[in-house]
Amino acid sequence: FAVTVSSQVRAGTQETLCAQVHGPTEPITLTVAFHVDSADTVVLEEAGIKQDFYRCLNFQVPAVHRTVASISATIQGESASLTKKTKILIEPPAFIHIIQTDKPIYKPGQTGKHLILDSFKAPLVLSRLRTNYLLIQLHSNTFRYSVTSECAIVGGILDLSHPMIPEAVQGNYLITATTGKGETITHSFVIKEYVLPKFEAKVHLPSVITILDQEATFRVYQSGCASQTVNLTEFALTSSSYSDNFNVEAEMEELGTGRG
Repeated sequence: FAVTVSSQVRAGTQETLCAQVHGPTEPITLTVAFHVDSADTVVLEEAGIKQDFYRCLNFQVPAVHRTVASISATIQGESASLTKKTKILIEPPAFIHIIQTDKPIYKPGQTGKHLILDSFKAPLVLSRLRTNYLLIQLHSNTFRYSVTSECAIVGGILDLSHPMIPEAVQGNYLITATTGKGETITHSFVIKEYVLPKFEAKVHLPSVITILDQEATFRVYQSGCASQTVNLTEFALTSSSYSDNFNVEAEMEELGTGRG
């Protein structure tokens, strides 16, 4: 008989295990169990096997820190039993680290807000494990500043803010976060003086809309043109209960700054 399973698995995920029995000479019972720390979990138990047997199934890897567990497979016959055991390594859940700022460009003296997000391949372990960030730095080629020295993400999000000093050298900057495991993630942004451009947006409407019209197209012009075709049948143009004019509002947002 044989049991196959990956030699290295991730905590909090589901893994596949396959068991096979070939040519039993008497009815047997097959039991496959998962052992980690002091806990034993029966993954598969099949009694009365009289012929070739093969089955694959999923089992849940417990949410634990890095540890060595084992899988045991036992066949029990009428007169004897046989047990095989194999070790597997449980690795911590895979983290995906992301740094995000509220905008890509800041003026000197502005306060920058940034989030550090930790997401897991296995949400089950979110409340049991946490990431310790030993050092979070804000720096450019000529400037380096420690934003915080040691903190922990619990629940997946670390929300921080930091003022850009008025004397900050203009140019490209990096936010660097280093975890207790030596993993480093970075995110770039720019500090520079800028003047918001002035622009004019014009809204073009049809001069007349009649009750026979099925649709109308509205256009907004600036450096380019955006248009929207509206289904007029939804406005009950033949009803006297409503006003006989349309009010159109257009909102524009500057790319990169988020200003409207």
